[in-house]
Amino acid sequence: MNTSLAIGSVGLYDAICRDIGRSIEAVRPVAVADVTPGSERPSMSNNAESLTARIERLVRENNQQRAELDRLQHKITEVTDISEGWKMRYTQLEKDLIREQSIVCSLEEALSNLQRHVHEAVQSSRQRRIRQVNGEDTALAPTEADRN
Repeated sequence: MNTSLAIGSVGLYDAICRDIGRSIEAVRPVAVADVTPGSERPSMSNNAESLTARIERLVRENNQQRAELDRLQHKITEVTDISEGWKMRYTQLEKDLIREQSIVCSLEEALSNLQRHVHEAVQSSRQRRIRQVNGEDTALAPTEADRN
């Protein structure tokens, strides 16, 4: 084939690819200054990379980003699980606190009732004692044994 690819068509491109057995791509012309000393391959700047090289680079970068995304998603799951555990613990502690506050209220009420009954008993006992001393209550008046 002696036809220039630049003036050819897609059909011509396909025919060339079939003849050589692989796909080809256009790259910028290489100047002598682009060739690295001691090598046959030209060095290519990012702007001049071939389409295939660019695709391969982007695929590698994409794979790296997917790996990082997977790592971060795993970490998020881990942290979410830990958070859920703490949330459950917090809820249980809150329930325990409410239950214990209720117990404290009941105990305070019972103590208040007990103090009131003790106060009433002491008052009643004082009044009886006063009546006994004044001789008003002979049924409960102190006996000779009580006085000694």
